[in-house]
Amino acid sequence: MRYKGLILAIVIPLLLFLNAGNFLDVTDEPLKVDIIVSLGGGTQKRLEKSLELFKYGYSKTDKLIYTGTSAYRTKIIDYTVHQKRYFFEKRGIMNENLVHIKAGNTYREVKYVKEYMLQNHLKSVLFVTDPPHSRRVKFLAHSISNYNKDNLRVFVVGSDVEWWRKGSFFLHKNAIVFTISELMKLPYNYIAFGILKEYGVYEFVKKNFGVTIHKVKDLINESISREWE
Repeated sequence: MRYKGLILAIVIPLLLFLNAGNFLDVTDEPLKVDIIVSLGGGTQKRLEKSLELFKYGYSKTDKLIYTGTSAYRTKIIDYTVHQKRYFFEKRGIMNENLVHIKAGNTYREVKYVKEYMLQNHLKSVLFVTDPPHSRRVKFLAHSISNYNKDNLRVFVVGSDVEWWRKGSFFLHKNAIVFTISELMKLPYNYIAFGILKEYGVYEFVKKNFGVTIHKVKDLINESISREWE
């Protein structure tokens, strides 16, 4: 019986992890919406997918929002928001059709996009991001920012990153790293924005423990990345 319990303790978490790709990837098929949002982070694949959808007329308002702060960095690419705008303008999107929303994380991106939509009487949005990021985007939109309470429709389309296959993500190191990162960020976002913010203690915790929390997060992310390099 002892060995049976040990086997179950190993097999069940393993099976759950192997199915994590299906859990995280809740992307939708493209459809016409009021506005397209190209989320920050990732690689040029997000920009390329956003451009493709815009060119095919998926934004009814002919507007495309791109988010981010002064710069975002990955091991693959380093874009400033000005370079992002240049990327879109160089490929035919007029300056007046581009909207920049300054936001440094997914929570703020989703929150500020909702504010923009309400101010401009928009009812539907299509976020473009990497597929395993889609679960968290929808969670933040529906469960934290309450898009549904304002009758706002949310869709997420995945970028065409070559390393992602949700049924077999564990065969690619980039997908494994991204998956582990998202599995950590989901509960963190729930605690930070769903509990601490809800009860008015988020700013207190951020002020007193924010630096330590971010150091721990960075250390974990760096350890995961190094492990799979």
